[in-house]
Amino acid sequence: MRLPSHPLTKTLALVSVGYVTVMALTPERLTKQLGGQVSRSEAEHLTKTWAGRDLPVCALALAGPDSAVPYAVGLRIAADITDAVTLGTATTGKARTAVLATTGGWGLAQLAAFLIDRRTGSARE
Repeated sequence: MRLPSHPLTKTLALVSVGYVTVMALTPERLTKQLGGQVSRSEAEHLTKTWAGRDLPVCALALAGPDSAVPYAVGLRIAADITDAVTLGTATTGKARTAVLATTGGWGLAQLAAFLIDRRTGSARE
């Protein structure tokens, strides 16, 4: 039995789908996570924007051809950088530290998963 292509990368894409869906349905979580530095209205706009951006990219990684996975990973990492800049400049103190740790850590995790998939031969390109 042959394993699916890019298993780690696709696992993180599934986690991203879950996270962005929860955040879009409950934007008050973002307000709470950022210590109230983002209003409920701002959180609603941000989380809906994330859903509109991240869900198609994750769908590309999960259901697109194997050759599309590197592009999906690149788009996700670019999105994480954008989130770090946007939220990193809109927050201060502990909230900023949390934003930068989360966005930077998630971007690195996605890059690592993709590179491990390629190195272990589970990326059929």
